[in-house]
Amino acid sequence: MVEKYGADSVTLMGDASGAGIAASFCQLLPELGLPQPERLVLISPWVDASLANPDVAAYEAADPMFALQGLRRIAHTWAKGLDINDPRVSPINGGVRMLRNVMVFTGTRELFHPDAVLFHQRVNAAGIHSELHVGSGLNANYPLYPIPEANRALEEIVSAVSMD
Repeated sequence: MVEKYGADSVTLMGDASGAGIAASFCQLLPELGLPQPERLVLISPWVDASLANPDVAAYEAADPMFALQGLRRIAHTWAKGLDINDPRVSPINGGVRMLRNVMVFTGTRELFHPDAVLFHQRVNAAGIHSELHVGSGLNANYPLYPIPEANRALEEIVSAVSMD
């Protein structure tokens, strides 16, 4: 896609674990000699597979979709022998200075919320444009559900990725 359309016309997007994979992939692009996509859209990103952030546990009771025990098991399966803190598994531990135009969507009723906010803060602190969109009282992946609150999030995503 980059060869055909140019990096400035490419957006990489994912939700939950797919958002973590997208962030990790973008962190690896410099090693591959490839340019960053114009935009990285992360919806409810799972950016720390260790789930070690002490703030995460406080969100478990409110999250109707995910449980720490199951996620930790999945994380170790996904890591496939890599250290769970390796940036390829937990992109919150990787470099962020090479990223471009990051959009993070997170709900306050999801386990991934504290780490999504931290990831956004790290990107922002590195001087990279990053937008944090918090859905108050909303579940993981809220922009993808047929609910009124998703409309604004989808409009923002469409506006960001649309080309004039």
